[in-house]
Amino acid sequence: VGVICDKIGWFTEKTGRACTDLLFYIITPSVIINSFFTREFTKDSGMKLLIAVGCGFLLHFVAIAVNTPLFSKGNKDENCVYKYGAIYGNVGYMTLPLTEAILGSEGVFYCSAVVMAFNVVSFTHGVFMMDSGKGFDAKKLILNPGVIAMLIGLPFFLFKVQLPELITKPVDFIAGTQTPVAMIVFGTFLAHSQLKNIFKHKKIFLVALSKLIV
Repeated sequence: VGVICDKIGWFTEKTGRACTDLLFYIITPSVIINSFFTREFTKDSGMKLLIAVGCGFLLHFVAIAVNTPLFSKGNKDENCVYKYGAIYGNVGYMTLPLTEAILGSEGVFYCSAVVMAFNVVSFTHGVFMMDSGKGFDAKKLILNPGVIAMLIGLPFFLFKVQLPELITKPVDFIAGTQTPVAMIVFGTFLAHSQLKNIFKHKKIFLVALSKLIV
């Protein structure tokens, strides 16, 4: 749908980029917050949440350990891009919509913990790797929409706070737009991609293989 809308001019790449900000700052945080609103805290769910956080960090640490030596030869700047692509996935725009579609709100709840781990590692190691530590800003780590959403939703989950529908319903409505908006935006970018360029860079296949394995 996104590809078709782009081709006929209904939803262009420029619009898609604007919607990317909407996804990043409004919709995805709403999905994370809503997942906490719809879950009741128990000893079991709390333990599973901690396990999910631990698995999120472990996954990225393993990916760093595997891909750092894998992309150590050749152009340093290009290798940084390849390493980043191999280590960090699109957990916000792709993982959450797919998780919600397959596993529902419970899956999003635990997946949000992995997103938090992703944000912490990508805004520390990822920024350091891409910019040699020059562009690292602790405020960006703390004020990241994903982290803020976790900090907002977590107390309601831990302390079993029940909010009125006047608040929860709008959040739920906004969260429900993530999958269609993300897929349409992805389609607009896909419409402008040069697929033949993929075959010009052999390391892209190595990135894809590493991402599938790790």
